[in-house]
Amino acid sequence: MRISNPVKALITGAVMVITSLLIYMYKGSFDTTLAFIPYAMYVAGISWVLLEHHRGDEPKNFLTYFMKGFRFFLVVALVMVVFTYVFLKFNSEVQAQAVQEYADMIKHDADLTPAEMENSVKQLDKYFVTMMISRAIMGYLLIGGFVTAVMSGVLILNRRNNR
Repeated sequence: MRISNPVKALITGAVMVITSLLIYMYKGSFDTTLAFIPYAMYVAGISWVLLEHHRGDEPKNFLTYFMKGFRFFLVVALVMVVFTYVFLKFNSEVQAQAVQEYADMIKHDADLTPAEMENSVKQLDKYFVTMMISRAIMGYLLIGGFVTAVMSGVLILNRRNNR
């Protein structure tokens, strides 16, 4: 049975979400080297899609490889952005901790007045979720695009060398 690429993306996204939750439950934070495991799964998922396309009978050029990967990483990115939003909404202590850490960090900044420090902390608190979602979107799209482009190029070169 052949699994469609959107289903592969949903499977990969679900595994990444579960892994992320397990890391958070185990470590109490995403500030750990274990946080790279979901990214490794992301790369593995992109590889899964591109290698299956490589073995298939469909036409193969850079564009077809990249489009397969693009459709895949777009769905995974969407899953992870939704996860990020839901996670932050249900775990407000993550935002509170980040805001407190930022406030503690800027206390030692001699260039800011106390009013500027307070305003800066309020701004972070106000835009924290938006900032984290933007970071997730950009991160997953950039990583997905880069990995897809590199793997597409490598697979095209591999195909040409094996002729």
